[in-house]
Amino acid sequence: MDENKTAKRSKVVYGVGVTPYGMYLMAQNYRATADALENIFVLPRTSNHPRRFLYYQAIEHFLRTFLRLNSQELEKIQGFGHRWGDMLDCCNSYGLVIPANVEKYIRLCALNNALVGIRYEYELDLDPGTGKKATRSTLPLEKTIYALELAVGEAIERTGREVFKRPDPPWLDQPRGQS
Repeated sequence: MDENKTAKRSKVVYGVGVTPYGMYLMAQNYRATADALENIFVLPRTSNHPRRFLYYQAIEHFLRTFLRLNSQELEKIQGFGHRWGDMLDCCNSYGLVIPANVEKYIRLCALNNALVGIRYEYELDLDPGTGKKATRSTLPLEKTIYALELAVGEAIERTGREVFKRPDPPWLDQPRGQS
C-alpha cells in the first residue's frame, strides 16, 4: 500500500496570526463590498445573489470575530463550519448582546443553510432569514448585519482597541448618538 495514501494529512488551520481586529476588518470588507454592489448596475440584473452571499459571509466573519475575541481557538472556530446557530450559541455564552429580531434572523438563515444555498440555488423563493416570500430587498439582512457589526465592534472597543465605525445607513431611523 502506498504510504502517501495512508498517511494522515494534518488539518489546515486558517487564520493563524490573524487578530480578532483583523477578522473584524475582513467582515467589514465583505459587508462594504456588498453595500457597494447596490450601486452597480449590470444588465441583465437578474439576481441579488452576489450581495446576499457577501452579506452572509460578513455575518459568519462577525460571529467568528466575537468567538476569537473571547479566546476561542481557531480549530474550534473552524470546526463550526457554516453552522451559525452553534456559533451564535457560543457567542451568547460569552455575552454577545444583539436584538432578538437580529438573533431570530440569523437563526432562520442558519436553519435554512443560507450561505450554502445562495451559492447553488438560482431562484430564491423564500428569504432564508424571514421565511417569507423573497423580494429583491436585502433590507432585513442589512439591518441584521448592522446590529451585529455594532455589537462586535463595541466588544472590541471594550478591549481598548478603537474600531472604524461605518457611516449610518440611509434607512437608519435614528442615527447613533441621538436620543
